[in-house]
Amino acid sequence: GKELSEYCQNAYKTTVDTMATIPQDQWVKLAYLMGEDGLNAIAKDSYQGGVIDLCADNVYVDENASGSGQGMEISMEQLAVWDPACIVFASGSIFDTVADDPTWADIAAIADNNYYEVPDLPWNWLNNPPTVNQVMGMQWLPRLLYPDVFEDSIQDVATSYYKTFYNYDLSDEEFQEIAGNALPHTAE
Repeated sequence: GKELSEYCQNAYKTTVDTMATIPQDQWVKLAYLMGEDGLNAIAKDSYQGGVIDLCADNVYVDENASGSGQGMEISMEQLAVWDPACIVFASGSIFDTVADDPTWADIAAIADNNYYEVPDLPWNWLNNPPTVNQVMGMQWLPRLLYPDVFEDSIQDVATSYYKTFYNYDLSDEEFQEIAGNALPHTAE
């Protein structure tokens, strides 16, 4: 238990301390979307949005945010008004087809190819269920959004996390299978 507690404390401290070096007006404007249409959003200051709020400017603000984990239904028009610079889609959403959908073409995150799918093995890294998997999410998301301010990579922290929490040696192939749609894009 002590090892797990120390890991969580260190992961949280590293995230908070690193994010404190980035002025909040420079935090990435982000939407976390889910549902088969991609139009259910997780709100700022909601229980389910905790990881996002640590390291991004969540575009969805709702005083009556749902804590269900399914998000609140939004319209395409509202998303266009927010025009997030980055979108993370939950598994089971429209991640695989959104680039081919003309309705989404003018959203900055889609037009700029700055959208990702939240890894979900063994559980969603951001919120579902809201438990220790969020420790992996709080290490993944800021490294995705601000890769130049961290000394280690998403793969480094994923490998350490899986070993610490699951006593599992994550191979390079397994990491790519789990997080392939959740990594910074590289120039080709």
